[in-house]
Amino acid sequence: MAHELKRRVLNVLVGIDQLCYVLITLGNGNPDETMSAAAYRLEQEGKLGGKIFRPVIDALFSFVERDHCRRAYEAENIK
Repeated sequence: MAHELKRRVLNVLVGIDQLCYVLITLGNGNPDETMSAAAYRLEQEGKLGGKIFRPVIDALFSFVERDHCRRAYEAENIK
């Protein structure tokens, strides 16, 4: 039961994250991409947004996991 609740809460949080990214980009962002994955991708493309936001996001999530943005990007691109 607790595992099911955790999964549902995580799904809602990911959905909110994806919505926020699309809103921030004024609809230009991929609706399936989280802010973390987008920050990593943008950094890999040499774009300023990624160079600024990827380190900030990774620092915010450093208590949860290392290389959060890279892991988010890889998780979304393993499909």
